[in-house]
Amino acid sequence: MKYVTLSAGQSAFISLPDGFQGRIVRGTTDVNLDGQPHTLGTWLEIGFDSNGSGKGYADVSLIRGCDGAVSVSALDGTGAATGFSQNVLSGAPADALDAKDSGAKVIKATEGLLSAIVNVSRDYLANLLGYDKAYIDDYHGNPVISSSNQRFSATFYAGKP
Repeated sequence: MKYVTLSAGQSAFISLPDGFQGRIVRGTTDVNLDGQPHTLGTWLEIGFDSNGSGKGYADVSLIRGCDGAVSVSALDGTGAATGFSQNVLSGAPADALDAKDSGAKVIKATEGLLSAIVNVSRDYLANLLGYDKAYIDDYHGNPVISSSNQRFSATFYAGKP
């Protein structure tokens, strides 16, 4: 399975194979399924151990941009959670914004393709969220959670597809 389309307020159980490593993003079928990379947005990153341990790992990354809030929690009874629910798009400085391929204005990547920090977007997000809720850059924090049964619940809040 490469994609699942959900409308606002819908939920779905999605089974992923052992060893899965990937990301879940918000978007639209007309933009995101055109065969081109679309990196300007919030990433929910999930990975499962392939060694039979049954562990899964999840985090939220804003390094390639932020098109809205995402939170994720482990469903193994530990209460582990990461991500955020607040609207960080509203009130963002104009020089921290960029346009997605859909035309929607979102917070630009916090690192350039050669790992150079984009201070305006990185500093804006760090001041709002800190470094313990999401990867804002590759140099601060470790907001990864684990689940002993590879089950997570994720919520994508209102954002910009």
